This record gives sequence, structure tokens and C-alpha cells, in this order.
Amino acid sequence: KTLKKLKDTVKYYKNNVNDTSYFHGALINSILNKEIFTTDDENKMICSQFIYMIFQKAGIELLNNRVASTIQPYQLIKSKLLSFYKRGHIRNHHL
Repeated sequence: KTLKKLKDTVKYYKNNVNDTSYFHGALINSILNKEIFTTDDENKMICSQFIYMIFQKAGIELLNNRVASTIQPYQLIKSKLLSFYKRGHIRNHHL
């Protein structure tokens, strides 16, 4: 059930990629580790926020209900719910 939610969320963003954009304010939030800038558009985000939100929408809370726009990539790596698998090239895996 959780895996299906993850796949469905990724598929949604893949099918609606033109509706997404980079949220520069979240970059500042992430750097300062504090929510300063906000947006009502949930499709505007930075990379670490995107990953965090995919897991969140699947019901997996990686970092104790943090504000998604304040998440730093290193914090995702340190989550006890994730484990490092393999370093290398990203391949296009069809979901």
C-alpha cells in the first residue's frame, strides 16, 4: 500500500511536470533552516522538499513533521527511515 502511494505520487509529478517550478524562497528557508518564505502553490519547491513531500504523501514522516521547505539534502540522508543504497548513475526506471 505504501509503495503504491509512493509510485502514484511520483507518477503524478511525472505526468504534471510542466505544472511544477523551482521555489527560490525555499532555498533560503533551507539554508537558514527556518521558514521565512511561503507559497500557496504546492508544485513550487526545491529538490529536497520534493523528495520529502513524496514520502509525506505516502504517509512516511522522515523528519518529525518538519516544514518541507526547510529540509536540507543532508538531513534526508541522516533520516533513520532511509538507507544509502548505491552511488552511481540514475537510470530511467519506469514506474
